[in-house]
Amino acid sequence: MRVLMLGWELPPLISGGLGTACYGLLKALRREEIDVTFVVPRAVQGLGYDSANIVGALETIQASKMVSSLLPYASSYGGNLYSENILEEAARFAEVAGRIVQEQAFDIIHAHDWTTYRAGVLAREAVGKPLVVHVHSIEHDRALGSPNPQVCALEREGLLATDRIIAVSRYTRQRIAENYRIDPTKMEVIHNGIDEDAYLSTRLGPSEHRPKIILFVGRLTAQKGPQYFLLAAKRVLESDPDLRFFIVGDGDMRSHLEKMAEELGIADNVRFLGFLSQFDLNRVYTLASVCVMTSVSEPFGLVALEAMRRRIPVIVPRQAGVTEAVRHCLRVDYWDIDDIAAKILAVVSNDSLAEEFARKATQEVSKLTWKQAAKKLIHVYDGLSDQNQC
Repeated sequence: MRVLMLGWELPPLISGGLGTACYGLLKALRREEIDVTFVVPRAVQGLGYDSANIVGALETIQASKMVSSLLPYASSYGGNLYSENILEEAARFAEVAGRIVQEQAFDIIHAHDWTTYRAGVLAREAVGKPLVVHVHSIEHDRALGSPNPQVCALEREGLLATDRIIAVSRYTRQRIAENYRIDPTKMEVIHNGIDEDAYLSTRLGPSEHRPKIILFVGRLTAQKGPQYFLLAAKRVLESDPDLRFFIVGDGDMRSHLEKMAEELGIADNVRFLGFLSQFDLNRVYTLASVCVMTSVSEPFGLVALEAMRRRIPVIVPRQAGVTEAVRHCLRVDYWDIDDIAAKILAVVSNDSLAEEFARKATQEVSKLTWKQAAKKLIHVYDGLSDQNQC
């Protein structure tokens, strides 16, 4: 089977979970002998991919000129991958993708997230092949309270025109149905997975000579709720002033959060590490005693899986999509600062409890793989191909 896949990011040009998810799926599909051509705005020349033919629709970057750590987008639509003229770039991307689909033969068109939906729709119209749209988040999640109407229009167009919608969680499926009035029977839920081949540094055990570290990994935007992490940190430090809080990520809230840490009087215990390469993030994971997510709206939450695989206890919002797939995580309401603080203290104050919790979580998450996700996706592909031939 030949698939034309459309996405906005792919390692090493990534800014978050979207690129990680696309790469995980690509590798798994290749092992199932699915032939994928992956079109992104910018491809890296000289960087080989065994899992797909990578095409840069708008630009090709020389690998030798890349910096080791690319800046993430500063807000929902700013930065290297999500620039201020993102809507114009999405339109240009759609035109190029429309031409590519006519140059080669494909059985399925698969578009990831809103930036590529228009391209998917045009490709479908050009060759009449089935279209799958993969929803990793919707605008109502990314831009809480103030969704961009143009982005919403592009999302709606893709969701209505597609033959099948893949949602990363039941939570996301519900959000799509509520905000776009899409029939839930048109949607298939396929949870994200872990990369079984990813290199994992050895996690450092407890030490009386090293302070325990509470970790936050995510974009510093309203959707991820980093302010609640800081408020919880204030509560925790009132009980244990020797703890340290690491914040990995960047975004439009960073300066506000840095000022907030100063005003709370906890700046000496909080480190803002910015956006890290996967190599550097892997090193930070080895230091963490617990990983905390405080997202206001979380379609899935790959960070939780990455931490769990490294034997790190995780605290996640109750509504996060990842909670549908795993049980061995501590659940909180993102706004309940006291409960978040209490759970952090419970984990860091009892090493044996933390180790037992981490062990069970690691066993559980090892069964949640991209191979499973790819098999479910292929089942969707096969069903659409059969319908298209009738």
